[in-house]
Amino acid sequence: MQTEPPPIGRFLEAPSPAERPPASSASLAPGRILGTVRTNLSLPDQAFLTLQDEALLLYQEGILHPAALLSLSNQVLMQNVKLGPWIHVASELCHFNLAKDGDQLAARALVKECFERKGHQFVVLDILMVAGGKRVIQHVRHTAIYERRSGPSPIESA
Repeated sequence: MQTEPPPIGRFLEAPSPAERPPASSASLAPGRILGTVRTNLSLPDQAFLTLQDEALLLYQEGILHPAALLSLSNQVLMQNVKLGPWIHVASELCHFNLAKDGDQLAARALVKECFERKGHQFVVLDILMVAGGKRVIQHVRHTAIYERRSGPSPIESA
């Protein structure tokens, strides 16, 4: 279990690519620094809370919902490479601070792993959510299938 956030300096900020390359083992090579995804929080986000069917008052008081933080991890992948159909497989999260109304969030990321399993192409991203350039909000190990195996799925062939 992670008790301290990783050093911010390990997660460099980078511009988003002018033109996103196709997702591949080359564009998602381990160690590659991905373009930083930024957002300015204006909370509460009623549309998001309604979509989540979230009724807790805490999120009406200017605190960002954790699912909204996780969606930023998806944005990191989507804004850095061109994707076809892809699958969010897993996310391991560790929270350190609350993201609040008015925060300027930056999702800084690097590619941790890129591998093949059962014909699927996987990527694992190491993502640090930072508010105001110095307050660590969340650390995420984000795993996705960026390219499904070719041929029919087991369900389609049954």
